[in-house]
Amino acid sequence: MRKYALMAMGMFAFLSCARENPCIDAFCWDVQTAGMAQEESDIKGETDLDGFLSEIERFPWYDQAVLAERNPTLSPTVSVTDLKTDRSVFISVGLAGSRKVGYWVGYIYPVQKRFLGIDRLFRRVEMYETERMDRIIPIVKAFFGRDDQELRRRLAPLSPYLRVKESGGWSAYMDKKQQIVKQIK
Repeated sequence: MRKYALMAMGMFAFLSCARENPCIDAFCWDVQTAGMAQEESDIKGETDLDGFLSEIERFPWYDQAVLAERNPTLSPTVSVTDLKTDRSVFISVGLAGSRKVGYWVGYIYPVQKRFLGIDRLFRRVEMYETERMDRIIPIVKAFFGRDDQELRRRLAPLSPYLRVKESGGWSAYMDKKQQIVKQIK
């Protein structure tokens, strides 16, 4: 299951919406399904909390986990990005037994560090594991409410899986953001 999570994290880190357009106050979402190449994403466009929760409910989590197990190119993922804050939440799925799924919920956020007198901007990726979707829903609600403190409080009881600096870098993220912004305008 770890290799799927790493694939999902790497792909999602590359494929999110959001900084050169700080005036855009919108959330956008995308999906990666089993069998897609890592660099692919089905960009769905703008959404709100209710719309995104409906999509999470409709997404065929178990079926996608089974397909991904047969063809492990990536972990099926539904993600949402806040274009205003450059923060993202993603939910990925994998099999956690013969008839059970496990989820990774990821939170990606910008971090600024000073190195040798130069400010550097990068994105931090934190991933957590859970077998219960009902633990993810409050995280999504806090995300849409832009309540970082509540989001972190909801993540805290989950099992930490991974915390890393995004491998794609800020410039790759910004390139992808520009493509998405063009699509939703």
